[in-house]
Amino acid sequence: MRGAPELSLRVLHTADWHLGDRLGGVDRLPDQLARLRELVDYAEERRVDALLVCGDVLEERRPERLAAIVSQLGELLAPSVERGMQCVFLAGNHDSAHTFELLSAVQQLLGERHASRVRFVREPALVPLTVDGEVAATLVALPYPSVAAYSLPADLGSVERKRVALSAAVTERWETLSEQAGRERPGLPLLMAGHFLLGHVAATTGRREVTDAEDVHVAEAGLDRFAYVALGHVHQPVVLAEHVRYSGALDRVDFGEADEPRHVVLAEIGEAGGLALEELPLDATPMRRIEIGALDEIAEQAQALDEPERSIVKLELRLDRADAASLWLAEARAAFPRRYEPIDLVRLDDPDPPLLTGEIEQAGTTETVRAFVADQLAEEDPDRTTLLAMVEQLLDEEGLLGR
Repeated sequence: MRGAPELSLRVLHTADWHLGDRLGGVDRLPDQLARLRELVDYAEERRVDALLVCGDVLEERRPERLAAIVSQLGELLAPSVERGMQCVFLAGNHDSAHTFELLSAVQQLLGERHASRVRFVREPALVPLTVDGEVAATLVALPYPSVAAYSLPADLGSVERKRVALSAAVTERWETLSEQAGRERPGLPLLMAGHFLLGHVAATTGRREVTDAEDVHVAEAGLDRFAYVALGHVHQPVVLAEHVRYSGALDRVDFGEADEPRHVVLAEIGEAGGLALEELPLDATPMRRIEIGALDEIAEQAQALDEPERSIVKLELRLDRADAASLWLAEARAAFPRRYEPIDLVRLDDPDPPLLTGEIEQAGTTETVRAFVADQLAEEDPDRTTLLAMVEQLLDEEGLLGR
């Protein structure tokens, strides 16, 4: 794929890693690290010059576990960085501002040589992208739109005014930074990396659907100036134009994404801005919904799984009145180690069977907290997704998820 231009730039575009996330009590880090190893293999096979991670990098916030995750990430990327690959990490709405500030400060301690190769971008910035030590392109890096990141006044009035102001701020920044790049490095290709909803994209971003009616909607305008636009925030791979793409999440995040493929995008940009693209597949974690109507079916269904050690399952147990729920639950938990909790229980002999759970008291607590917080937040609040994600993290830290 390396073409005639001497300074053609190879960029690997990915997003929405959510490192340290959990799904119904299942630790997703082993899956995520496996996908990262595939990504690093691609980076070395294709001699990638720059890795663009377009937001929602780290889900974990507990200090000890966060430190362990960052250490493992560093070990995976170190050989490629030593070879000369740059890594640019954008702050997404799930990334803690404090975490990014800390990582940026620590990264500066590594010295100028390594600091220039690893960037944690929490505010709009220009990042020079190099090939063999020479600047080959300029990246306009735009993290998730927040009042702090885009230096807006704290009191913007209504939620709608806040959304409008943030949308305008993103557009203004890419205009200003593009003009600056043209003055500082005229003639070089210009790229953009961002974490936001562009145009009229409406897609799931994890456990719920987020649309431009309730998130910060950034208008599609002036994108022809960019040789490539790398986006994150939407978990599905989306092509808005040949050179404007969402890579999709690193792995499947929840059961709403169970049938969706995963890939990273390899983009090669020539000196004159020519573009060649390739989608490199990732071996996404299998997710299965399984309905069981008899006790002896539990072992049968477990044995029938194609990849039992990798698959995450969501179980529905359909019981008659005489069936002992505790026995069914014990059998199911023994047979399916990577299961979503709580397990759904349905009593078939009830004329209007309620959906029960194996952890009625705990489920009541978590659902009450979720419902209360969701009720306090306006649907159109651009911070709604971030705050709901923080609630999930706090519930997990308190041990209220996945028991």
